[in-house]
Amino acid sequence: MTGMGCQWTGMGLSLMSIDVFAESMFRSAEILKPYGIDLFDILSPEKNHLHSDDRIVASFVAICSIQIALIDLLRHVGVHPDGMVGHSTGELLCAYADGCCTAEQTLLSSYYRGTTVENAKLPKAGMAAVGVSWSQAQKICPKGIYPACDNSDDSVTISGLKEPLEQFVEKLKQDNIFVRLVNSHGFGFHCEYVQAAGPALNSAMKKLIPSPKPRSERWISSSYPESEWDTPDCKMASAEYFTHNLMSSVRFNDAIKKIPSDAIVIEIGPHFLLQSILKRAIGSKASYFGLMKRNEEDNVRFLMDSLGK
Repeated sequence: MTGMGCQWTGMGLSLMSIDVFAESMFRSAEILKPYGIDLFDILSPEKNHLHSDDRIVASFVAICSIQIALIDLLRHVGVHPDGMVGHSTGELLCAYADGCCTAEQTLLSSYYRGTTVENAKLPKAGMAAVGVSWSQAQKICPKGIYPACDNSDDSVTISGLKEPLEQFVEKLKQDNIFVRLVNSHGFGFHCEYVQAAGPALNSAMKKLIPSPKPRSERWISSSYPESEWDTPDCKMASAEYFTHNLMSSVRFNDAIKKIPSDAIVIEIGPHFLLQSILKRAIGSKASYFGLMKRNEEDNVRFLMDSLGK
């Protein structure tokens, strides 16, 4: 399940010609309507909601709605997961696919994740993907820049305040190290720069999920190290789990090492952001498929080709 960064203007609209997908999207739009959010206005190609720094909630709910619709479509055609891994906010969709949360709980979790971050008056920050290992990132990151996501053996995402991060990105370019800024709407997640949003998010999530369900063994956590998988907070799809997910480092690299070598891996999101990482991690015996593609002329055909294969 892909996280932030896979969003693009107009995403998912062409798939509205598929009944199951469209019905799911209309349900999501109805869930969001009482909160003053027009889902299809957010997705409109004429608007720029998904790239505006001051409204990260738009990207969160739009990505989540499309992921819910893709899961609903896969269920409809009889594709059910034996295992699942989420990257950052993608773990919300693991909760839906695992049956721990309803579609409404999942979608509103993304809404509260966005609104609490927007209302917390966080410092202007950012994130960037860097082509180094986690241990290398820990050594080269200057003070105030944090390794935030351990994506693979040779890829991390870093977080930092806007100006120091931009300066460090330029230095990495000069050192011929791969680096690319990530569209995180001006926030630095999975480090101390988002901690102030924690209490409000936890409070909202407790009301939304008053009786949390245990996570099944199919759902491999990327929010906790394996040594903590048996702890109470890690075992439940609870307010505490999802708050921790926002604050802590993403341990995606360790989680995807649990994928069997002969697996069929499907990335669920508006764009296959994790393709190169997953293909390197799972090896040549496994199969990898994305379901949607940014700037693809015919996403219906792209989806159907993936399903057919």
